[in-house]
Amino acid sequence: MCHLVRPGVLTLDSYVTALAKTRTQTNAALDGKWKCVQTAKALRSLRFLSPGPQIKAFNPENSLRERRKLETKVKTSLPQRQEVYDERGLLIGSGLDLCDCLDEDCPGCFLACPRCSSSKCGPTCRVNRKWFYDQMDVEGGEIYRNKYST
Repeated sequence: MCHLVRPGVLTLDSYVTALAKTRTQTNAALDGKWKCVQTAKALRSLRFLSPGPQIKAFNPENSLRERRKLETKVKTSLPQRQEVYDERGLLIGSGLDLCDCLDEDCPGCFLACPRCSSSKCGPTCRVNRKWFYDQMDVEGGEIYRNKYST
């Protein structure tokens, strides 16, 4: 069977072939443009930008970053605070059961502690406490000083 094709009229096969060629050409053109855009962006990011007068005034000894770095070194090198009272509420250094009023003869003048039930704890429990009272001022002029503070 013979098909007659008029001049200037495309057959289906030739139309599909022509369409595929134009698509590959446009894709290649778009790929080329995209690569140019990527190259331009890369070159822009790599170009030297003069920092100007800021770099002349920069002194690393006075920079905030250096100060922060030194402060963190100091903070990490500080020893941890030692506990003053043990797990039973006794002074670690002397082993005494000293009331928080700092009177050595006191049997306990505070309300029972909700945590350890001792009447010698002041407002905060003495169990594993890391601090102690240096002195206690009583109304009437009497001052009790902690003899066991180091």
